[in-house]
Amino acid sequence: MRARVRADLEALKVQFLPELSAIQESTTNDYRFRAVAPQVAVAEAMSRLVEDLDYDNFKNEVAERQGRARADLYHDVWSVLYKLQRPQQ
Repeated sequence: MRARVRADLEALKVQFLPELSAIQESTTNDYRFRAVAPQVAVAEAMSRLVEDLDYDNFKNEVAERQGRARADLYHDVWSVLYKLQRPQQ
């Protein structure tokens, strides 16, 4: 598992994936934080995570749970990727 924010891996471990290893930090990798877990445990955790979804709008939920600054970053990513579905001119 890779993350740019340590707290994301910590939350994953607490809420869905207790088998997650200790988090390793590197200032030279593209993702600063990494951890590992058995594939079966990851699959089960992802299943539980999906079953736990209970919101209608992802960006609004991010803003509520993790703050407007993170929601704005996600919107920036959304805007860039939205260009993929526009017809090329």
